[in-house]
Amino acid sequence: MPKYGLPTRKNRPLYPLKSGPSIPSGAGLRYFRRNEGSTDYISIPEVVLNSDFVIEFNAFSLLTTGYLLAKNDGTYRVYYNSTNSTFTITSDNANSEFSGAYPLNVINNIKIVRTSGVLNVLVNGVSMTKGLSNADGRPFIFNSIGDQWGSPTGISRHKGVILDLDVTDDSTVIRSYPASDNGNTIHDKVSGQNGAVVNGNANDWGLFDKQTNGDWLRYSVNYDWTDPSQLAGWNLIGNTAEVVGEKLRLTSTTVDPQIERGFNLIGTTNTSVKIVSRSVSGTNKHNKLFWKTTASPSYSGDKSLDFGEDTQSNTTVVKNGPDLLGYFTYEFDMTQIVTWVGEVVTGIRLDFTNTEVGAVTDIDLIRVVEVLKNA
Repeated sequence: MPKYGLPTRKNRPLYPLKSGPSIPSGAGLRYFRRNEGSTDYISIPEVVLNSDFVIEFNAFSLLTTGYLLAKNDGTYRVYYNSTNSTFTITSDNANSEFSGAYPLNVINNIKIVRTSGVLNVLVNGVSMTKGLSNADGRPFIFNSIGDQWGSPTGISRHKGVILDLDVTDDSTVIRSYPASDNGNTIHDKVSGQNGAVVNGNANDWGLFDKQTNGDWLRYSVNYDWTDPSQLAGWNLIGNTAEVVGEKLRLTSTTVDPQIERGFNLIGTTNTSVKIVSRSVSGTNKHNKLFWKTTASPSYSGDKSLDFGEDTQSNTTVVKNGPDLLGYFTYEFDMTQIVTWVGEVVTGIRLDFTNTEVGAVTDIDLIRVVEVLKNA
């Protein structure tokens, strides 16, 4: 670590939260919209394909099943089932089915091609094996991205990211939705047939930077204390706090001081945590990172990791320092933590310098790194 060659200190301008500092322009930056998967989706003007066509898009899927495209009256759909390694296209209630790998938690390129009335599906450039072909010669119609068709059928709306949807009808590109709009209008850059986010919210969007290996990265949590307003939303328990000199200074008033804040983080994609801190006074320099989740909504020892100036690096927590100002950098690899991966992390708590009243700790940085991996 750090896996992506990130700087050991703040590098403040990169990938902050939308509510944070301004974000610099760069060729590798783009917005992604995460579909939460219960009620939200993208509605688009109806697409009707009667002859040969190509539908190509990228999808990052978190659940084992999900709708990708649908006409939400219950007659046309595209959905995957990664458990069974199947991919289904339904046209007017007739199915064409394909089998092959559809990996979760990576950005997959999907291409649906109909040539001379025959459907084929490619995932990441590999043709899937054809089974049923009943939908091949029928029209294909859809008016949503990520929505389910009709009433629930045991398959959920898509949970994850769908982007860069291009539709070619008989050799003519008729729709193109990059889905990088950072707003409720999803622009069609070819014909102006704009779509709209249904039941979304502003926090679904995040600005990511493309890495040299094709992965996309952002700081989903980025508190560098360059602005005193960053303290808003944090709950102080047993300590006082002030933001001064681009750091958060905590002074304990009880023997169990804590700082806590609510979040909404997908554990699978938020792969690492970074904390930069120093103990200014006090002899107990043993600290803890806690988190809670939707499934387990209380902070507890099974959802915690030790760190501190008196702890050693290990396979989960790497410690570096001190630097010239006395700060230590702690990097937490969360990819193997079973109470984090696969969960929705709803809160983070830090316990600094326990058991001592009047102990002073400076926090230079609290950061969570989110990665959307490329297949």
